[in-house]
Amino acid sequence: MFGIRKRTYRLMAAGVVLTGLMGLSTAQAADKVPGVTDNEVRVGNLDPHTGPAAVYDGIRKGILSYFHYINEQGGVNGRKLKLFAYDDQYQPAKTVRLTKRLVEEDGVFAMLGNVGTPTTTAVKNYVVKKGVPMIMLCSAATRFFQPPIANFMGACIASYTLEGDLMLNYAVKKLGAKRIAIAYSNDDYGTPINESTTEAMKHYPNAEIVARVNYQIGDSDFSVQAQKLRQAKPDAILVFSQPSPTAHLKRALYQIGVTSENTDYLTTQEGGNDTVAWDLAGKDAWQGSYSLATMPGAYVDTKPMKLFLSEFKKNFPDVSPSGSPQMGWAAAQVFVEALKRTKDLTRENFLKSFYSFDNWQGSLYAGLTFNAKSHYGLTSLLVTRAEDGKMVPITGGISKDPDTGEFVENGSAD
Repeated sequence: MFGIRKRTYRLMAAGVVLTGLMGLSTAQAADKVPGVTDNEVRVGNLDPHTGPAAVYDGIRKGILSYFHYINEQGGVNGRKLKLFAYDDQYQPAKTVRLTKRLVEEDGVFAMLGNVGTPTTTAVKNYVVKKGVPMIMLCSAATRFFQPPIANFMGACIASYTLEGDLMLNYAVKKLGAKRIAIAYSNDDYGTPINESTTEAMKHYPNAEIVARVNYQIGDSDFSVQAQKLRQAKPDAILVFSQPSPTAHLKRALYQIGVTSENTDYLTTQEGGNDTVAWDLAGKDAWQGSYSLATMPGAYVDTKPMKLFLSEFKKNFPDVSPSGSPQMGWAAAQVFVEALKRTKDLTRENFLKSFYSFDNWQGSLYAGLTFNAKSHYGLTSLLVTRAEDGKMVPITGGISKDPDTGEFVENGSAD
């Protein structure tokens, strides 16, 4: 995982548990509140450290870095943060087993930044029954947020419906696309966005869907899908899938002459707003691609971003800080802020504290709001464009007016 004993020790000394590196204590916290003692708060995390979705492991690393930073300052209200993190490889069966381990053996207080729609779906009923807070879930599927579930609070990405609608709107209204092609992963992530975007097409009578292809997250050959897309001669291709297939499809298209110079390529916040895409697709292939994002790239020169980069590089000097690590850091910022706002730390009081967030801007995210009607937290997205190895913001935050259905840009990319 790290491969360097010094870095492992540094994080362990700060009260952060790295599974797979050292043995874990499985003793339950003695207090009446699971995972909480006078000295610590136990937090669980599941994401794919390995396998075809391993790029998401940056989320865990971002959380670890922020927890280390907070623990160095004495923790939260005198309590250090311990992260118990396991590799579920984006496989629901493993998620079920490891979730029970976190709750019943490790005795965690809450889950933070868990990755995946199909994986979380597999444990949803169990987590709800146990009342374990599921914080800043890295899935925005409606089944977890509409209607709001008491112990599911916050998504580390904006809602899938919002991003599908926004991508379509941007392609048609800003890029002038009339012929739209859709590519999506055939799973609980890509399929709902495909369906919501298809429904949204009725608002654009001058545009049409001319092709649709799908694939599995573990696929490595995208030549058939690329040929079908090329034959449809679209103005824009909207891609709803995870980073690896999103990048590999772009490479397959580039190899047969479908480039950003003749066809716009737009991806989701999860699929493309990460510099790893430059490595997976190739620099020339990825140049000019558009992606959604919930926060500016890691190279933006602001004080909060500088702090993130400084701390993350201390613990993971060989890992790119772009994309998933930023989401993990930001999710941990939200978690810690909620802890700080909770006077008598119980699960119930902790969850109630989120309702005090009203466009809170103390994290890398542009702003978060929670209320009884919406537990998403994130309500706006940026559009970025791939330029010379960076994902450059080209818009300010864009949100959808709930009354008119119109998209409104707040501020600018500057």
